[in-house]
Amino acid sequence: MKHIFTLSRLMLVFALLLSANKAFPTILTVSNNIAISAQYSDIPTAIAAASSGDTIYIHGSNVNYGNITINKPLVLIGPGYGPTNPTGFAAQIGYLYLDTITGVSGASGTYIAGLYINYINMTGAYNSVALNNITIRRNQITGYLYIGYSNTQCHNWTISENLINSISYSIDQSNTSNILVNNNIISYMYNAYNSIYVNDIIYYNPTFSVCTVSNCIFIYSATNNSSSNSTFNNNLFSSAFNFTNGSNIFSPANQATTNSDPQFVGGTATTYLSISDYHLKTASAGHNAGTDATDLGVYGGTSFIWGGTPPVPMVYFYNLKPNYVQSNGNLNITVSVKNQ
Repeated sequence: MKHIFTLSRLMLVFALLLSANKAFPTILTVSNNIAISAQYSDIPTAIAAASSGDTIYIHGSNVNYGNITINKPLVLIGPGYGPTNPTGFAAQIGYLYLDTITGVSGASGTYIAGLYINYINMTGAYNSVALNNITIRRNQITGYLYIGYSNTQCHNWTISENLINSISYSIDQSNTSNILVNNNIISYMYNAYNSIYVNDIIYYNPTFSVCTVSNCIFIYSATNNSSSNSTFNNNLFSSAFNFTNGSNIFSPANQATTNSDPQFVGGTATTYLSISDYHLKTASAGHNAGTDATDLGVYGGTSFIWGGTPPVPMVYFYNLKPNYVQSNGNLNITVSVKNQ
C-alpha cells in the first residue's frame, strides 16, 4: 500500500519546527489558498479561536485575506512580503486594526511580521487609551501606518525592517514614550513625536519633534524643514535641508548642508522603491559613517532583510525520495531550515 506525502504533511513538519523554537505558546495556521492545508481558512476565525499570546501563521496566497481586527495580544507571522517559499505568494491583508478597548489591554502586546498590509490603524476607544508593546517587523505597508489615532497613548513600540509608504502620528503627546523606528525604508512621514529613528531611509520632507534621529539617509530635493527640539546624529542628506527652527541639535553641525549622493549599489534612488538594493557602495559618504561605525541606512546597525522573511525558523528546502512509501517501508525526507 502506498502513502503519498502531501504538502499538508510537509506543513505539519514546518509547524513542529516552529513549536520546537518555543518562542510562542500555541500555533494556529490559516490559509485561503486551496493548495495549502491549514486549520482555518480566514484570519478572523483564527483570531477568535486564539488565546492571548498565541501565534497565527498565515500562509501566502494569491487571494487577499481582507480586513482584520486584533483585539488581544497575538503574534501574526506571514511568509514575507517578497517570499521565496514554494508558492511565491505573500499573505495580503487589507486594513489591519489594532483594537483599543477602554479598561483592558486590547491589542497591546501584539507582534506582526512578514505580511503585506494595506493599512495599519487603531479601532475602538481612542482618546487617552493606551496601546502598548507593539512590534511591527519585516512587513510591507502600502498605505498608512498610524502610530496612535485621535490622542492614543503609545508606549514601547518597535517598528523595524519594514517598507512603509507613510507613517502618521496621532498620539497623546503628554503620555507617550519609547517609540523606536529602525532600519525601515519610508516614503512619507508626518509629525513624528518623541521617537528614536535609527538607520532609516526616508524620502520627501519629514518633520520631527522631540526626536533623536541617527544614521539615517534623507532623499529629497533642497527644501525648508520645520522639525523642532530634535537631535540629529551622523545622517546623510542627498540635498540641502534648511531647518528653520533653531531648537534642533546637529552632530556634526553641517550634516544637513553637506550633501552627497548616497551611492546605493542598486543605482540612483530619487523615488521610493525605485531600486531594490539599498546597500551602500564602499565609496559612499555613508559607508561605515554611523555612530556605531557601520553604514548609514538600512544595512547598518541591526541590518535589514529584503523580502521580509520573518525572524522564525523557515523551511527553505525539502526533498522527498520517493514521494510514497510501502506500509512497511521508510520515507527519506530532507528538510533544510534557516532562522532569519
